[in-house]
Amino acid sequence: PGTIDAFFQNVHPVDLPFITQRHEQFLCGERSLIKDDYRFYMKNRGWIWLHSIGRAVEWDDQGQISTIAGLTQDITEQRNLLEQIKQSRQRLRIISEYTYDWQSWCDLDGKLVWINNAVERITGFCVDECMLMDDYPRKLIDEQDWDLYKTHTARALKGEGRQELNLRIRCRDASLKWVSASYEPIFDKDGQVKGMAGAAKDITR
Repeated sequence: PGTIDAFFQNVHPVDLPFITQRHEQFLCGERSLIKDDYRFYMKNRGWIWLHSIGRAVEWDDQGQISTIAGLTQDITEQRNLLEQIKQSRQRLRIISEYTYDWQSWCDLDGKLVWINNAVERITGFCVDECMLMDDYPRKLIDEQDWDLYKTHTARALKGEGRQELNLRIRCRDASLKWVSASYEPIFDKDGQVKGMAGAAKDITR
């Protein structure tokens, strides 16, 4: 009991209710396995992240758990890395959503993967509508410029560098707008093309 009490005293206050509940569930037989992540105070390191996994291997004459076998691993580095990735994604989302120009990402097949809110300001079509278009951006580009768009984006998807062109965009209200557009390949760490990034600026006068 003293060892268990000492353990709980070092669990982070935010995680303590959850860990206590999970421990009680395990002792009562509601859980067959301990498998939890939580913060724990170490005198020489401060707060660290631990991952514990274990199961009961022995019981006493009353059927109560007497021995637990398991493993506890320090996952502080992994959790810190995940938090950094999360913050980076949040910063990217904020930057992309508040960027004035219409931006998009397409995969290697040209299928839309992501698009920012500026598309609605320029075209009248919202993000969800664009994401549901099977042939994006076929509906948005004027017929006269479709072949031009296909030619330049095909080059980008082949890794031929940044492609720049002016296009006429057909808006929701059937009006036409001119945009200055650019498309460039997205490469992975091995230098292989994985998609295409697009940007368009309204230049209608």
